[in-house]
Amino acid sequence: MNLIPVDLVTKEHLKPEFVAINPQHTLPTLVKDDFVLWESRAIMVYLVETFGKEDDPLFPKDTEKQALINQRLQFDMGTLYQAFIDQYINWFFGYSKKTEKKEKILQEAIGFLDTFLKNSDWVAGDSLTLADISLAASISTFEVSGIDLNKHGNVSKWLQRCKDKMVGYKEINQVGLERFKTIVVNKMNKRDSQTDLVTTEEVFTATEVLKNAVKAKIIGEEFSDSINKINQAVSVH
Repeated sequence: MNLIPVDLVTKEHLKPEFVAINPQHTLPTLVKDDFVLWESRAIMVYLVETFGKEDDPLFPKDTEKQALINQRLQFDMGTLYQAFIDQYINWFFGYSKKTEKKEKILQEAIGFLDTFLKNSDWVAGDSLTLADISLAASISTFEVSGIDLNKHGNVSKWLQRCKDKMVGYKEINQVGLERFKTIVVNKMNKRDSQTDLVTTEEVFTATEVLKNAVKAKIIGEEFSDSINKINQAVSVH
């Protein structure tokens, strides 16, 4: 795999040559010969179905298991992470202020995940799947953003389980998280007193960090061994 960085700060994603590939100009974008795919969760499913093991436990052939994994992936994108965007990312990038209403919606979404984990170690059944990988990337981002997960005991235990069981978690996800955490701390210590919104300089820095977080969503920065790493993680369980 040839990983090509796209600099959001300099708006490389808006250049005609990139828009010609992906008219939605979003990251990550996967190009394989004439096939183009974007949206990290869709990319994960494609990678495992195309390059994973036969009946890979990350995304099994059983249609009911697939349906549950897909439901969790869509919950992550449409409910959980969207609530985080509305409350934190939009505030972080200077689009809006945080509110109690949006915080309530976010906590409710985390509560849903906590319920999913009530009788299971993993979010979509009795083994680690793509749903865990996607949701772990989201929840770990929440954690370094200062969101208290202790009130959601099942989520807190599950996230630690992901950190312990997912082979390559530290090098794939933790590095970007630490950089993101630094930006969050700087934000807390250097607020714009007039608007309570982030400054332009911080936006540019945060963009670079968030770009790396997106890479974590597609199972890491080195595709050549990513499937093997994840399959090792499954075998540990």
